[in-house]
Amino acid sequence: RHAPRAHHGAAPRASPQTAPDTRLGPSTRRLARSRARGARRARRARARLGVEMATQVPEHRPQRHPDNPVVFFDISIGGHPVGRVKMELFRDVVPKTAENFRQLCTGEFKLNKVPIGYKNCTF
Repeated sequence: RHAPRAHHGAAPRASPQTAPDTRLGPSTRRLARSRARGARRARRARARLGVEMATQVPEHRPQRHPDNPVVFFDISIGGHPVGRVKMELFRDVVPKTAENFRQLCTGEFKLNKVPIGYKNCTF
């Protein structure tokens, strides 16, 4: 008997002991690689934050219009606070949208008497 021949240019098949993910479908392997890349990016981002926190832009910038409200998001990574994102809402340009977003940021908006907003949300 002859051993099965591989097609020209085909990679030899790995045994299940050396590469356990070969039994998974291609979309599952792609998802696993994507998650691994995301984890590596997150680790690099956390490492950069320690360096970049010292070189932040000035905290206070002049407002476009003095009557525009300013809201903020406190950001944390893994439960550790890393900073605050401040946003000026352009009430002078889009008053309805600015008011809706402000209420979501402050928790004033209620749906069936339950506050709805961005508190404890992830992104």
